[in-house]
Amino acid sequence: MKLVKVLSSGIVCLLLAGCIAQSPRISYKNNELALNGLESVRTKFFFSLDNPNALPLSGAINYSLYVEDKEFLSGQSEQINAPANGETVFALQQDIAFSKIFGSAGDLINAIAKGQKSINVRLSGQYRTTVLGFIELPVKVDQAIDVPLPSMQDIEKELGNQLQEQLKNGLNLNELGKIFN
Repeated sequence: MKLVKVLSSGIVCLLLAGCIAQSPRISYKNNELALNGLESVRTKFFFSLDNPNALPLSGAINYSLYVEDKEFLSGQSEQINAPANGETVFALQQDIAFSKIFGSAGDLINAIAKGQKSINVRLSGQYRTTVLGFIELPVKVDQAIDVPLPSMQDIEKELGNQLQEQLKNGLNLNELGKIFN
C-alpha cells in the first residue's frame, strides 16, 4: 500500500512538473513619479508577469533596487496572482530619498540643470511563487529600468511651494537651508 502511495505521488509530481515547465517572464512597463517636496519622490514601477504555464501562479517578489551598483532600496511586493497562460500587471511602490541617489537635493538640481533627463535603475530579486499551494517555484528577476527625473519646472514649482509655506508659517532659515543640503 505504501509503495502505491509513493508511486502515485511521484506520478502526480511528474505531471505537475510538466505543467510548470517554464518560468514566468517579468518585463518593465512604465513608472509614475510624484515629488514629496525636495527630499524624496514617490515611485511606482509597473511590471507585467507573463505566466506561460497551464497552472496559475501566486507569490511575491523580494527585490532590491540599485543605482550605479549601489543598493538604495529593498522590499517585498504585494501578492502577485498570475493566471494560467496569462499575464498580470503589478506595481512596486516606494518613497525614495534623493539623498540616497544624488547625495542632496542640490545635487539633483545640478544634474537636471546639466541636462540629465533620467537615471538607470536595476531591479534585482526573486519571484517566489507557489503552485497548487505547495510546489515552490523561485524565479530570478534582473531588470534595467530608465527612470525619468523631474523637470526643472517641477523643481522650481516645488521650491516656490516650500518657500511660500515657510513664509506663511514664519520664515525659518534652518528649515529652508535643509532644502539644499
